[in-house]
Amino acid sequence: MNGLSKVFKFIAKPVPHCLVCRNAVASAGYPFCENCTVMYSKLICLPCGECGKQIAKCGCIEVPPCIRFYRLFEYEGDAAQCIIYNLKKRASAVDYTFIARRLWERICDTSGNISFDCVCYVPRNKKGTAKYGFDHARLLADALAKLFGVPCKSLLMHTGAKGEQKRLSRHYRGFAVKTRFDINAKALQEGKLPYKRVLLADDIVTTGNTMGECARILKACGVRQVFGVAVGHTPDKNKGRRLSDQNGRSF
Repeated sequence: MNGLSKVFKFIAKPVPHCLVCRNAVASAGYPFCENCTVMYSKLICLPCGECGKQIAKCGCIEVPPCIRFYRLFEYEGDAAQCIIYNLKKRASAVDYTFIARRLWERICDTSGNISFDCVCYVPRNKKGTAKYGFDHARLLADALAKLFGVPCKSLLMHTGAKGEQKRLSRHYRGFAVKTRFDINAKALQEGKLPYKRVLLADDIVTTGNTMGECARILKACGVRQVFGVAVGHTPDKNKGRRLSDQNGRSF
């Protein structure tokens, strides 16, 4: 490579941008500017929106038939919304590597020296993948797989059924998700998946219907244990209020 080519390569290299505000940041490998670092630090320290415990110690969020569900933070406030939005639409490899490492640490701290046969993901529809140029859940799963030292596998496929989950109420999400996902036939061996313990990744879980349906499909095809992981979780405010009333205090 000659000197001029090196210059062009340097210029073409993307400048790291803050995962919250998208302003340029100088620190390579750390996706937050100085101001947003404070916001991120507060975000990951927020308690569970349903039981009030620290998220790292909370086990109240269940996504059956997943054996356990892990998440980094509650999907509340501007910082959480910006992080999820940017991960979906304009994140970089630095962002996914950082978030995956934080999730990896959370899983290891919670479950010890746990092992998986592979990491898979809730697939994005083809329209979204074509529009933004990537499948965000796949990038997250791939980064997690590297940290666990296992392969990232495309075990599921999006059927192309129309409609966005975010536009539906909690009540109707369960009905809508039934036709959206199926097993990836290319991953089957003699009619079954050759993996017994799988980590299933997505960006955000609200009702758990999407992740739960994908987990059911995996188990129907031979997976014995499915563990769920997402960057964020949307707490059920009604459930939190019910717990508050029962305990005579507010979270």
